[in-house]
Amino acid sequence: MLKVLILTIAFTSVICTGSYEVIDIDEYFSQQSNDEIYAAARLKLDQTVPQDFQFLKVESIERQIVAGFNYKFFITFKNEQSIHLYMVRIYQDLQNNLQVYEPELINQKEYL
Repeated sequence: MLKVLILTIAFTSVICTGSYEVIDIDEYFSQQSNDEIYAAARLKLDQTVPQDFQFLKVESIERQIVAGFNYKFFITFKNEQSIHLYMVRIYQDLQNNLQVYEPELINQKEYL
């Protein structure tokens, strides 16, 4: 009984504090069920990123499995003077509801 309790606590701890894993971008976009999640990320970014910037590419996607899924999208935008790297986080619960957080400017590189 004690062993079962210890294993249950250890397993719960691992699940609750699980780290993010990098997802293969091509594999992620090959699954149509992910379209809504990515569309939510892009919509939030389009509302945040300055209008003179245009989409460049998805740099990486990370996922954390909890009671649902946490996603981090790292997406670059560019204009004539600089490139900006943004991160947008999305939580998808078990009923497929999405919560999109405000994008964060992670890095900015100015052209010389």
